[in-house]
Order: sequence, then C-alpha cells, then structure tokens
Amino acid sequence: TSLMSRMPVAIWILRMVFSNCDSRALVCTSRFVTIISSSFDPEESVNIRFRIATIYEQMLDDSERAKGAYLDLLAADEGHIDSLLALERLYTNSEEWGELLEVYDRQLGVVYESEDRITIFGKIAYIQEEHFQRLEDAIGAYKRILEVDPTNEGAIQNLERLYYNLSQWPDLVDIVEQHVLLAQDSESQTSLLNELA
Repeated sequence: TSLMSRMPVAIWILRMVFSNCDSRALVCTSRFVTIISSSFDPEESVNIRFRIATIYEQMLDDSERAKGAYLDLLAADEGHIDSLLALERLYTNSEEWGELLEVYDRQLGVVYESEDRITIFGKIAYIQEEHFQRLEDAIGAYKRILEVDPTNEGAIQNLERLYYNLSQWPDLVDIVEQHVLLAQDSESQTSLLNELA
C-alpha cells in the first residue's frame, strides 16, 4: 500500500495521539512529522505542527523546542498568527528583545486592524527605548502610530518627551502645535502653548 493511501489513517492516529498526549507521546513526534508532513494537505500539516509546538510549550515546558517548532511552522505558513502570538509570549518571557522585535515586524505583515497595529507599534517603541536605548527607532515607531491615528494622545506625548530629551527643537515645535490643535479645552491649549514658549 502506498504512503499516500495510508495518509487518512496516519492523520487519524496523530489526532488520537495528540488528543490524549503526555510526555511519552512526543518520543516519536518529530519522526512522524518528518515522514508525513510533506504528504499532508498543507492546512492539515500546519495544524499538526501547531499542536506539536503547543505540546512542547504547555505540556513539556520546553520553551526552546517550542520556539523552534513555531518557527518551523512559520517557514511553511508565514502568516500563522497563533504561532506569532505564541512566539511573542515566549520571547517576552525569556527577554529576547531582538527576536521579539522580529516577531512584531512579522505580525505587522498579517495584522490589519488599526487598533492592533497601534498596539504593536507601541510595543516596538517601548522595546527600542527601554531595552536598546534606540530613541530614534522609538520615535519612528510612535510616528507610525500617528500614521494610523493622527489623534493618538499617547504617541503625541511620547514624541514630545523624546524630542525634548534629544533637543530636537523643530520637531518638538511641530508635535506640540499638533497637540494644541487636538486639545479639547482652552486650559489644555494654554498649557501646551506655554510649554512651546
């Protein structure tokens, strides 16, 4: 019997293993994937790879193998958002900030909701400033937020702070003037104008 003709049986076996999995079940996991993943329907293969990665992460508490499994999955399906979110969680826990920035860049390639993109840019800005002291890159991320939402108060305030700290006075003038236009009351406008003066 050909391998292809046995695929439905193999899929059924894997599903049964994963649904009742403990640590012993993973002894043959990698071998199974190597043998049959290339012959699965692509969606089925992705589902199996994701299940394997979550077992490494959640049941075996093996974060390094989990990271590798999620990355392997993304090599086959670069837009797999659940794997990207899992890597975000793992890299945050292990404080691997460079790798985390790469994950955020990949998330931006598949996330299109404005609120979600703003959140990602905010995280990028925070990491660039707090963990790498790359203030210009943090500024760039906050400016990307304003491209999505020109009225975002948090991004404006952070840009004011960074421009001031870097003595970038022309940029500070521009962002404070933008802030004045967005201020809801005369007291706030007066305070911002005094800051500008």
